[in-house]
Amino acid sequence: MTNSELLLNISDLLDQKLSPINQRLDSVEDTLNNNIIPRLDNLESTLDNVVIPRLDNLESTLDNVVIPRLDNLESTLDNVVIPRLDNLESTLDNVVIPRLDNLESTLDNVVIPRLDNLESTLASVEDTIDNNISPRLYNLEFNLYNDVTPKLKTINLTLENIITPRLQTIEDCYLSTFKRYQSGVDLIDSMAVDVQIMKNVLREHSQKLQKIS
Repeated sequence: MTNSELLLNISDLLDQKLSPINQRLDSVEDTLNNNIIPRLDNLESTLDNVVIPRLDNLESTLDNVVIPRLDNLESTLDNVVIPRLDNLESTLDNVVIPRLDNLESTLDNVVIPRLDNLESTLASVEDTIDNNISPRLYNLEFNLYNDVTPKLKTINLTLENIITPRLQTIEDCYLSTFKRYQSGVDLIDSMAVDVQIMKNVLREHSQKLQKIS
């Protein structure tokens, strides 16, 4: 085999080995040109036309709105909120807590002892009710039921059967007497009228007799 043939064979062998690589490189170039580069262009366009303007807008908002408002908030915090908190803490330490201590002392030294005294008094009252008043009330109820109630029934029967009929008789008597008295009054009134007429007649006759004489 001559050198030319040997070189030709080597060239063919290299072409065979490089052919798949060339195909893959062509595919990579095609992907790069048709996919990667357009997407990168799109990303660059989006970055230039959307992201960067929005970032600029955000930075402007941050510089012109957010930071001034934060400064205002910090100023309000330093000049208003913290002094008021200091005032509240001072009031709490110098007014509220001493008054709470005073209330607790009053509660421990005055209210609770008086409540204990009241509880003791109530216990004594309850004991008195249980041991003295309740038995006496029971005794009163017993006497009322066994003594007073029968007597009341007897009184009611007496009123119904004796007193009421006698009162009715007295009433009837007084009514008849009143009617007779009323008739006598009417008769007296009639007699008074007759007497007055007689007096008038006598007066007229007396005057006529005086004129005649």
